[in-house]
Amino acid sequence: MDKNLLIIFYTDPSRETKPLLTSAIGSEKTQAVCEYLVETVRTMVDGLPFDKAVFYEGSIITGDRWDDSRYVKQLQSGKDRGEQMQNAFSWAFTSGYRNVCLIVTDCHGLTSEIITRAFEFLDEGADAIIGPSKDGSYYLLGLNRLYPELFVDKSWDSYTVLDDTLQDFDRLELQYGKLPVLIKVNEKRDLPAKLRFW
Repeated sequence: MDKNLLIIFYTDPSRETKPLLTSAIGSEKTQAVCEYLVETVRTMVDGLPFDKAVFYEGSIITGDRWDDSRYVKQLQSGKDRGEQMQNAFSWAFTSGYRNVCLIVTDCHGLTSEIITRAFEFLDEGADAIIGPSKDGSYYLLGLNRLYPELFVDKSWDSYTVLDDTLQDFDRLELQYGKLPVLIKVNEKRDLPAKLRFW
């Protein structure tokens, strides 16, 4: 078992709900955008040397895009996004991993270099690493152990999640790093140039 684990929080594109994007381009095109983003992430992480786990929303699917021989498959569990992430990190550390990074699949511009750098930060002794997104949340969170305080008292659908989490880092006196700011696709203006013709 590798000491590093990459967790992918995954929602099937057919189940993804993005109201602002859907109202602008329609449900069929929104699903196509989500499909593009997911496949871009999957293609990129396939080649990474870390252990990988996909956490499904709703139900676990075998024989799908996430190769059963490459990805451990788990179910997101919890009453909100914070509890779901806390439970995922808890499972990972209980399983014996030392450094764990969690990513989402609706962020444009995420690269293998960014993920590798996140693990390097943790390998070099940082307590945490975060990938800020332009909407005030984050696309990556990496930890060297479970800090439950990071997952409570947050408005998970608001622009305050990033700032609240950084305040938690400071309050807990964590040594942490920041990755490049990327864009999570929530509305039409967030679309990468190659998809703007939609």
